[in-house]
Amino acid sequence: MRVELSTSIPLALMRRARAMKLVTVGDAKVAILKQASRWWGAAFYHCPICDRDFRHDLDAANHLVGHKHPVLRWDAAGRWA
Repeated sequence: MRVELSTSIPLALMRRARAMKLVTVGDAKVAILKQASRWWGAAFYHCPICDRDFRHDLDAANHLVGHKHPVLRWDAAGRWA
């Protein structure tokens, strides 16, 4: 039996996320669960899987739901909040 790895989700997160101590996709998912109660209304969001930034919560939410990526709320200093 041949097993193929998905190329859509990397095994390790992008460099910026790793700098924030988020190493695996599981780490990012835990981080977003911790942010759940205050996720909306931020000025800056970041997807650690595809290294994409969002300035509006609706765009970030659409990416989160559409791509099933853990989009994190980030503060102005570039730290996940």
